[in-house]
Amino acid sequence: MQPRRLDAQPDAVPCGSYWSVVQTHPQAERWAQANLERQGYQTLLPLMRARRRDRVVRNAWHTVEIPLFAGYLLVVIDGHWTPIKSTLGVRKLLLDGDGKPGRVARAVVSVLQAVRDFSGGEVAWMPGTPCSLTACPFSGHDAVVTQMHDDQQHATVALMMLGQMREIHLRVECLIPRDVV
Repeated sequence: MQPRRLDAQPDAVPCGSYWSVVQTHPQAERWAQANLERQGYQTLLPLMRARRRDRVVRNAWHTVEIPLFAGYLLVVIDGHWTPIKSTLGVRKLLLDGDGKPGRVARAVVSVLQAVRDFSGGEVAWMPGTPCSLTACPFSGHDAVVTQMHDDQQHATVALMMLGQMREIHLRVECLIPRDVV
């Protein structure tokens, strides 16, 4: 495997390669990403901005970037993938039923690469908007909008469920914006 060129487009994936999901140790997403990139793998760690209270001065707030899907990041599989499993910070590579790395649709990856910060106010459910699901069977899961349908009442969202990145269609009233405080 050749190391990733620094001037390469983040969504440019070599022919025959595909995106897969890596589960990391708790709060080790950036560490695992750095170790994977050091080995030459192309990765994607979607981040969102969140407001957090200062630990010392309780009335001070800071804006920090946190992972959109806590405990997960994406990696391009190009040839040998077994070294990924023993990378520091990586808990496991999510596999499909055949024992091979599961595939993530390129359309989902392109939306994750374009995740925008949610700044509050009126919610415009655009592709890339971080959200949480409520009032549906998937209540409590974090997701990101991947597509709005023509009627503007239904959306397709990508979420991490049962160890795989999945897309589901639902009504926008089941979505609430993710504004972590």
